[in-house]
Amino acid sequence: MTITQNHIVEFSALAASVIFWKDIRKSKLRWLPYFLLFILTVELIGNYYRKVPYANTRLYNFTIPVEYLFYIFLFWLHGRKHLKIFARYAAILLAAGTVFYFIVLPLSTLHTVVLLGGQVFVIICFCIYIYEQFQNSEEEEYLLKNYFFWLAAGLFLFNLGDFSYFLMLPVITNNGWDKTDQLFGAINHSLLLLLYLSFIVSILIYRKYKRTNA
Repeated sequence: MTITQNHIVEFSALAASVIFWKDIRKSKLRWLPYFLLFILTVELIGNYYRKVPYANTRLYNFTIPVEYLFYIFLFWLHGRKHLKIFARYAAILLAAGTVFYFIVLPLSTLHTVVLLGGQVFVIICFCIYIYEQFQNSEEEEYLLKNYFFWLAAGLFLFNLGDFSYFLMLPVITNNGWDKTDQLFGAINHSLLLLLYLSFIVSILIYRKYKRTNA
């Protein structure tokens, strides 16, 4: 099994959540260590079975919905009225879509629509979150001190980039532009680095401005 950059940055985010557990254990970030452990475990299992036909596809068909339901849950936790309503319906739709594609498609086929749906929901959640933050002009100057803003921004940028690639995947595949997955690897690895760094920054910001973010 090969240890990759993704594993290192995921482990770093997990380590940060464990090191600062005393700070976040009573906050809305208390679920992060469990989630990050889940993600790292999934990545290590996927790496171990990467040469087994369709093993990773089957694995990710189960874990991708869990990942995106957690992201939506985070937005629900940190949202106000409009975001809480949207996040609730987004979670229901994502769960229903997951069940539907489990029924109509084989596990050996990546359920791309579920992935794209999750990405769209996260992007919209971020937009609603920013709108709600700027509704109160008094909070504008504190946005950079808001720990969840950093995490949410990382989720937004990651999903916007990944969504763009998967949306164009049929065109890329038909034209043979990424036969070796080098383009996908370059985009995905860079975005994952950004994403998990945003988790770490979010934890550090929460610790630094704990009273403000309480």
